Amino acid sequence: MNKNVLYAMLCSLPLLAACEKDEVQEEQNAMNFTAVIVPMASENEDSRVLPYDTWAGLSDRRVAVKVDGEIKAYSVDAEGNMTCEEPFFWNGRETVTVDAWYPYNGGERVETVQVKANQNIASNYVASDLVEVVQTEVRAEKPSLSFVHRTAKLICRLTSFEDDFKTTLTVRGVTGVEGEGNSVVMTANYEALIAPQKVAEGAISLKFVVGDKRSIVCQVPQGFEMQAGYCYYINVEVGQDYVANATYVGSSADWNSGTGGDIEGNSPSVNPGPGSDNWNGEGTTEDIEGVSPEVKPETGTDSSWNREDEDVTGEMGN
Repeated sequence: MNKNVLYAMLCSLPLLAACEKDEVQEEQNAMNFTAVIVPMASENEDSRVLPYDTWAGLSDRRVAVKVDGEIKAYSVDAEGNMTCEEPFFWNGRETVTVDAWYPYNGGERVETVQVKANQNIASNYVASDLVEVVQTEVRAEKPSLSFVHRTAKLICRLTSFEDDFKTTLTVRGVTGVEGEGNSVVMTANYEALIAPQKVAEGAISLKFVVGDKRSIVCQVPQGFEMQAGYCYYINVEVGQDYVANATYVGSSADWNSGTGGDIEGNSPSVNPGPGSDNWNGEGTTEDIEGVSPEVKPETGTDSSWNREDEDVTGEMGN
């Protein structure tokens, strides 16, 4: 071997060792995080999206992380380990204050919570689940970020006289829906992520379609407030002739605190049959006692049911 080449190789060994040492020190100095999602409080303490409070199965793994006014895109793996090609560095600091959010949204935090209209599509359901970390002090010795949900979760518990009853369920009259809409198609399990909001008495209704394409609508008579990070439950009973009754029964906060329980009250019923005194001509119902009309056809007539894709309230199905 040429002596000059050998000499050059020997001289480069300390330099290579120094470079490797610098890389190790830089890696140790890098801010890498462990991300956990605080489960949405629910009746059974089970978890939910992203999916089911893990980071598995995401198509977009970018998470926005903000430190000292600068935003970087970190990548999160299925176990919640967050890394970045050009990370922040500790540089001797023991703590830093961190903001973070998902979805990444081009590095811009979504100020107003909006959810997707058709959450029966899995990707829309996941995209509706906004999570964030706000002004959290993170220690270098345990750099963990706890993300909290910015949406509420509405769960309809459906029972029917038909054992194998399945339907597409839509909640109507809500705000915070993408595209200035006011309805959300729920998942196949009758769940939907909803922007936090107050619901007035009788303001929301549930629409579902039965086997022969008839659209049935029933109101939820109670008013309640949906807060971020909690689940809210509505019981829906579908009886003979598809008479439907819906009742709001409480939130996960009620059950967890031991103060929950069914809220008394009758659910609205809708009777669109000809000559009904409850029909006001505008697709709504009037009942001074607070019991709304039942959804069912007139006995012995086909005319009380609307055509395909029409609500029994007289409104075109959405």
